[in-house]
Amino acid sequence: MEKVGSVFFFVGGITNPYQQVKFDYQGNTVEETFSVNVVRKHKPNSQAFVFLPHSLWEAEKDKYAQKGSFGFLFLPSMGTTGGKLYQATYEYLILWIFLNMLKFYMENKDTLEEIYVDISLGLNIYVETLKEGFRTLALFDRLMNLSDENTRNKKFYILFSDPVFPPQEAHITRKISEKEIQTQAWFDSPIKGFRREIYDRLGIDRKYVNMLEEFYHTYKAVKFNAPLAVYTFGYHQHEEILSAIKELTDYFLKAYSPEDYEERENKIIYRRMPDEETIKTVQNMLLSLALYYNLSKTLEQEGVLKTDEVEAEALRNSFNRIYKRYGLFVNCMLLNADINRWMNKKETIAEEKRFLYQYNTSKRKRNTKSLSSRNFFAHSGFEDNSTLVRKQGDKLLFMYNRDVRDKIRNLIADENMEVCGL
Repeated sequence: MEKVGSVFFFVGGITNPYQQVKFDYQGNTVEETFSVNVVRKHKPNSQAFVFLPHSLWEAEKDKYAQKGSFGFLFLPSMGTTGGKLYQATYEYLILWIFLNMLKFYMENKDTLEEIYVDISLGLNIYVETLKEGFRTLALFDRLMNLSDENTRNKKFYILFSDPVFPPQEAHITRKISEKEIQTQAWFDSPIKGFRREIYDRLGIDRKYVNMLEEFYHTYKAVKFNAPLAVYTFGYHQHEEILSAIKELTDYFLKAYSPEDYEERENKIIYRRMPDEETIKTVQNMLLSLALYYNLSKTLEQEGVLKTDEVEAEALRNSFNRIYKRYGLFVNCMLLNADINRWMNKKETIAEEKRFLYQYNTSKRKRNTKSLSSRNFFAHSGFEDNSTLVRKQGDKLLFMYNRDVRDKIRNLIADENMEVCGL
């Protein structure tokens, strides 16, 4: 299989007005029909795809095939054309473009270096949806590589030329320009809260819903500084998440295909077009899995593996590196303070496991039969009534009491929970 280094996407329009004209790209003048063909001459191992609107598919597909080496992607249409009302929505077009781009991205992620969208062609409404789908893909890529700038080798460009209006004046040279898109992202989950029923409605296998739930728990444990929970509950390996993204992309491309349509009273109705809420759910799910992939890979790289019990300094060192990679510097400060607090008590810690509250020297009467959310999040997840500690040589080892682990999971999922009875 050919290794693809660059890929180009553009929206097709009516080909009749387009003849060969002079284009200037990087100081070289070339006669071509489309600007994308000019740039491809400078990009070995490249491919180009045209999103061809439904309303033009039959009339224009063969014409495009004669003007360049393109792959063809069926695009649902909007508005009235040829006396027919095409009923796709703006949001549906963005999702469909994003899914098609994402499929190519996932199939070629190891070799792909540059991704272009050419906005020189097509009706304005389609060009806008192309740009939005492209920006969503750029955000996906950013989240996939969030914790390590050195791995972000893919670049995203918008390509455009000076206008070409018929009749094309042969003496005018149109300059081709490109602008790199810089996408900003932070360690912030695209999904806000996890409700299983929302994802069950998508009709996807429950293993993907379970994976998304595990992402949310792992993300919250890192975001809100409860590192012991990550060791205790574990997470999916990054290869599993990568496979899930590929499988879900294929599933959604089939589930929402615009090629399943009917014509009724001069209206083109796309039977599988999802509603706006579903579209947002699908986009946020895929973006969340991109972040989960990066988080899983980062945890693996820093030696964080599922285990019942973890040594304090190993936990501190791993999570200090993780927090710095995600810009969570306040978490570093809080974690170090809490680890130091217990290291300073090391001489008083017994070799058998005891609850943290048993080492509390405060004379204030405390409830030792409840799990306090305030204490949990204020002390890096080392909550007095649920965390056990023991000494082994000069080391301290922590673990959560098995009887309350489900309650700890619930607490992490909902940081506003005040008290869980034990």
